[in-house]
Amino acid sequence: MARKAIEIYGVVGQLGGGGSASSPYTRDVQFIKWRQVGGEICNTPLFVQEPCRNEEIRPWMKSINAGCMLHMTIRLTKQMHPEQFRAKVVSYFGKSRADKELLNATKDKRPTSIDVNGFATFRLNRRHDCYSTTVLVDKKKISIEIQSDRQKTIADICKQLETVGFLKSAYRQHLSQVLERDLLPLKNSRWLDDNEKPLTGAQFRKSVKLLAIEIAANGKYECIFGDGDLFGGHDLVVRGNLKTGPKNADLHG
Repeated sequence: MARKAIEIYGVVGQLGGGGSASSPYTRDVQFIKWRQVGGEICNTPLFVQEPCRNEEIRPWMKSINAGCMLHMTIRLTKQMHPEQFRAKVVSYFGKSRADKELLNATKDKRPTSIDVNGFATFRLNRRHDCYSTTVLVDKKKISIEIQSDRQKTIADICKQLETVGFLKSAYRQHLSQVLERDLLPLKNSRWLDDNEKPLTGAQFRKSVKLLAIEIAANGKYECIFGDGDLFGGHDLVVRGNLKTGPKNADLHG
């Protein structure tokens, strides 16, 4: 697309209006669907940003809600990510409902819940664009997030979880062993507090707690662990695949 001013309509994503409250002040929004006037609907998200005064940010955030349609002229800037366009606002004309086709295209037709018999009921998480649930394991709540909106894929992943015994103690011990292998040396060499003695493997494994499991449609997963204050509050992550098991661990984020 040529980097010239273009007139567009865009439908606001789940986060609504945003902005930067530190200098230089800006207000922003991400469109989940948008199009140039007279053009085709674009499904690649578009993030737009505009310089503003500090006092303009809060009213913008309050007034720009998810699902509303905005009318503006923009100038596309350098694309930093292949799955997102970016632009600067040239002129903002306000809210609109003029493009009915664009509005209709954004209506989410996915079910709000998917019941997997014998496993759990998954709820649609529009903000993360996935289905998630919470299960009890040893009387502790663990979040499971499956990054797919296909009912068969979700059911297949749940079957794989049961087949490999993902929530059983043996598999969870395996995850803890990978954490210990990859992160205990880091803890003892760089993250000891003053006068703190090096941890044993048993002490390390006892401190970390499984919090959440995030699974992609292809079976790759990330298991998020609380660090038990071993790494200054940083979550820990074990990455792996349902077919081949856990691979490696690292600090998360």
